[in-house]
Amino acid sequence: AVPPNNGDSLTYRLSRAGYWLQHGGLHWIADPHTERQNEFPPNAELEQLYTLAFMRGDGAAALTQWLAALTLVAAVAGLARRLGYSRAASVFAGLLFATFAEVALQSSSTQNDLVAASFVAAAAYFVRSPARVELALAGLAVGLALGTKVSAWLVLPVLGLLALVSLPPRRLAFGVAAACAATVAFAGPFLALNLAHTGRPFGEADEQEI
Repeated sequence: AVPPNNGDSLTYRLSRAGYWLQHGGLHWIADPHTERQNEFPPNAELEQLYTLAFMRGDGAAALTQWLAALTLVAAVAGLARRLGYSRAASVFAGLLFATFAEVALQSSSTQNDLVAASFVAAAAYFVRSPARVELALAGLAVGLALGTKVSAWLVLPVLGLLALVSLPPRRLAFGVAAACAATVAFAGPFLALNLAHTGRPFGEADEQEI
């Protein structure tokens, strides 16, 4: 109900989406006031860009994080069910997660932490199934997460270990292939732009060091 007002949103998240909207397309900003406008992964800001374009303003820009919070509630509950907990206990876990201070505060912001976390949680949920469709969705979620926030790369060993203990070898190979393909599609362009303009796939920003 109020305009976005946190520092990250105003200094580079919404401002980069505003640049793209003003210039009619995605591009490397020639003279950014912070290198974060170019070098940080853009997937969450792309979602915000759609709201700016269709709403002709930033009134729905926080919808991205709010929907991500709902996704996390569902993912936590779903993971609990797949770990063998009762339906009531699983739903309680998901709803309890939504009350955590970080989640509640971020859900009304235009940052990207919940968006990245929702993709990671979705990948963890889908990778617990041997079904090809769900493994393809797990791979898609991995690619989207890596194109949303650099810290998502740090979660790959955990997701890999979860896949290793959950899947037979053939299904594991399929899941890895799906994740690689999605990474090329949804994180690859960002890495390529950084490599072309800075010589490093994650850019020159100190915040990008992982």
